[in-house]
Amino acid sequence: MERQVPEAKQPVSETGRALVRGLRWTGFGTALNRIIHVAFTVVILQKLSFGEMGRWAAIWSVMVVFEAFNGLGVSFAIVRMRELSGAALRSLFWVSTFWGVVQALVLAAAAPSIGRWN
Repeated sequence: MERQVPEAKQPVSETGRALVRGLRWTGFGTALNRIIHVAFTVVILQKLSFGEMGRWAAIWSVMVVFEAFNGLGVSFAIVRMRELSGAALRSLFWVSTFWGVVQALVLAAAAPSIGRWN
């Protein structure tokens, strides 16, 4: 029976460091976002009547759906790509802007239905 010798630790690669750094920033941003959402929700719920809470819940539900499609992942693509040409950045900007306008138009068209939902 041979004795197994543990492998020497390899130095952390630049990719590993970048991954850890990215996870820290993402984790911090997500945690801060959730803290702000909870604080906002607590403040809003203290100010609303029961009838207004129903309307607010409907609005919040719609906002969550829209947030899921926010930006179509353009920001992640920009961060992921180290070097983007000016033309690529302009294209991503206009795609993101177009998507925001589409979301605004859909929300404006759906507003009367959402308002009657309560």
